[in-house]
Amino acid sequence: MSNELYLRKEIEQQDAKDAEQDVRDVRKTQIKILASNITSAGNVPGLTFNNLVTGKWYRLYGQMRMFSESNNGVITNINENSNNLASYFHRNNDGNSQPSVQGVHVLFKATGTDVEVNLGAATASAYLAGNNTRSQSWLGIEELNYEIVETTDWT
Repeated sequence: MSNELYLRKEIEQQDAKDAEQDVRDVRKTQIKILASNITSAGNVPGLTFNNLVTGKWYRLYGQMRMFSESNNGVITNINENSNNLASYFHRNNDGNSQPSVQGVHVLFKATGTDVEVNLGAATASAYLAGNNTRSQSWLGIEELNYEIVETTDWT
């Protein structure tokens, strides 16, 4: 094989490696912002993500902003395929309207195709706040394209 042919083959192999690395470097993310206050228990459709790929790793991030007054409380759960990923509770005991902002940062391996936010308790005076801006409740999801290895190394 001539040197020129050898170099051409080596360049093609490196180009293929570079293209594979470029695919891994692409990160898909989506952000959903809660449009209005949620004042009743149940699923929060504005913060639902569908079409996850089972077996892939994802990161959820964002914030849950909850308000309560008059000794009422609000419970917020984030679930994936009926598995609880995170839970937040806010209750105000002094009768004044008080906010609580909880940061969301969850890493998980999908066992199903959906992530949903569910309010276990909510009323007109204890609710998940939304006003279509990131100053209130919002949630983002990122598909992780790099390898994550689960371990028991740290005891």
